[in-house]
Amino acid sequence: MNLSTLRRDVSLSPPVRPARPSDAVRLARIESCSWRHAYAGMVPEGLLRRMEPAWLADRWRVRIHCASRCLWVIEDQGVVAGYASIGDADHPDLEPGFAGEVFELYVHPEQQRCGLGRALLSSALDTMRGLGRLWGVLEVLQDNHQARRFYEAFGMQTDKIVRRRPSGLWCSIGGRRYSHSHGSVRVVRYEIPLQPALRGRIPDLGG
Repeated sequence: MNLSTLRRDVSLSPPVRPARPSDAVRLARIESCSWRHAYAGMVPEGLLRRMEPAWLADRWRVRIHCASRCLWVIEDQGVVAGYASIGDADHPDLEPGFAGEVFELYVHPEQQRCGLGRALLSSALDTMRGLGRLWGVLEVLQDNHQARRFYEAFGMQTDKIVRRRPSGLWCSIGGRRYSHSHGSVRVVRYEIPLQPALRGRIPDLGG
């Protein structure tokens, strides 16, 4: 039995930790490969061409320096395989302080379907739960059916409202999101209760 098989054992948890400056080059490669793999035909081709690891690495160094508490990585056999950025949800239709948001969650395409994404999402939601947030939310491209199946299999539910968002590069610095816009895309929001008393209830997060 090899390590890739062992990793599927739910009793073995891949290490999740805060991002470090030394992770910048690897995270840039994961971001570049993940976007080109997942979003071809969904976001402007010019944006995907722009996402070269060498350019992204400088951006990652800034992000890690400013927001290490909000940025987590997961390792696979000692190598960073994916990352998630989290913080308080900052949408105008969500009441402040009640919901945490997963702004990004990516696993390198060559290391997907091994339980790493699920472990990373679980850790992100556990962090929100520990901070007293009642709901976890995230947004995904409407046409990204693979990601939508993943979140639905995890137990998240969509509010079935289609929204428009800038299609540029997102980053999370100090819990705030910034973008370099390249037009807009359609997204749907997924939600999950973080506290046992809320399970089975329909969320009402509006202010």
